[in-house]
Amino acid sequence: MAVKKYKKSFFEHFSIIYDTRQEGKIRHKLIDIIFTAVAATICNCDDWEDIKAWAIEREDWLRKYLLYKTKTDILSRFTGIY
Repeated sequence: MAVKKYKKSFFEHFSIIYDTRQEGKIRHKLIDIIFTAVAATICNCDDWEDIKAWAIEREDWLRKYLLYKTKTDILSRFTGIY
């Protein structure tokens, strides 16, 4: 029950960020990328390589909340957003 409360709260707060990417070229939802980056940063990841490694290690957990389908999805163009 608490997970749903926090999940909803996170997505509500960050969903106001406007995604300026071209619609036909979007592979991942911006909110999924933000969630991954924030969660990894809370877990002491300091750079993009740390965030990628963290995301791969916690792939199953991330899939509970996000739309990543494969490991390739987690890694592909992740740093291209920033």
